[in-house]
Parts: sequence; structure tokens; C-alpha cells
Amino acid sequence: MFRGSAEMTKLWFEREDIIDKVRAEGRRIYEKRGLQELPDFPDDSFKEDALDVLASIRLETKDCWPIILLEECWESISEDDPKKKKAELIQVMAVAMQWIDSIERRNKF
Repeated sequence: MFRGSAEMTKLWFEREDIIDKVRAEGRRIYEKRGLQELPDFPDDSFKEDALDVLASIRLETKDCWPIILLEECWESISEDDPKKKKAELIQVMAVAMQWIDSIERRNKF
């Protein structure tokens, strides 16, 4: 996609092209693996370790896309309430969309 295109003039959350790519990837995964029902995490120790890693990273690193995305992922892992977990995962998707948009604007495509 080129900088002058209509999609590039939209804000990241208006970008249907990104959403369409996510949908296409979802279809590809479904066709390859079918409907997957997996646990949220293997056990409580994984959840505790994830939170420790997040705390360590946050203390040592300035904000950047990978850290923000990881933070949202770790927050979704640590959440026990299904509604709150869903909200955190939506935040993961939103940050990923912002990062994609940022990459495309920086690289003018």
C-alpha cells in the first residue's frame, strides 16, 4: 500500500485493510487447524512467571511497540475474569493494529 492511498490517510482504527488481513489470517488458520479449544495457560506457575517477566521488562525498558504489545498479552494472561480477559485480548488486537499502521507509515507502504 502506498502512502498516497486512501487507506493510509485513515487513522489506524479506521483501516479496513488491516482488519481484512486479520480476517484472512484467521480463515487460513481455521482451514489449517480447525476450531481450536486450548487452555488459557498451562498452570498457575506460568501465570506468575509471566507477571514477573512483565514487571522486569517494564522496569528496564522505555515504551516501544513490542513492550506495549507484550504488556497487553501478559495482562490478558493474568486476568481470571472471562469478560476482563476478553477486554484485554481486544486491547492486544488494537495495539497490534497500531503497530502495523506505524510500520506502514514509517516505511511508506
